[in-house]
Amino acid sequence: MATRDVTFNTGDSEQGIVPCLTRAQLASMGLNTASVSGMNLLADDACVPLTSMIHDATAHLDVGQQRLNLTIPQAFMSNRARGYIPPELWDPVLMPDCSIIISAEIVYRIGLGVTAIMHI
Repeated sequence: MATRDVTFNTGDSEQGIVPCLTRAQLASMGLNTASVSGMNLLADDACVPLTSMIHDATAHLDVGQQRLNLTIPQAFMSNRARGYIPPELWDPVLMPDCSIIISAEIVYRIGLGVTAIMHI
């Protein structure tokens, strides 16, 4: 769940108001936009008619909770691990200070008790 600004437009008499979501917004929510036929024909800033482009997709606005519930069939979603955060959303200030120290030592035994050690 995330907090975002969403624009709503008036739909027909049956729909009432409908959310205006762009391809970029839907992709950031996990929709695989390449899997939806005709999606690439829309302008970047165009409102995607989600419920007419994807069979069984729904959008329900709960005004009391100020929440938009989207239901999209799993076949149209990106395959991401639970808790995945895209790199473009990472905060560089909060990245841990990672440093890796690799030390390897190879020991050669050269007959009669002579040992040579090489550090890599």
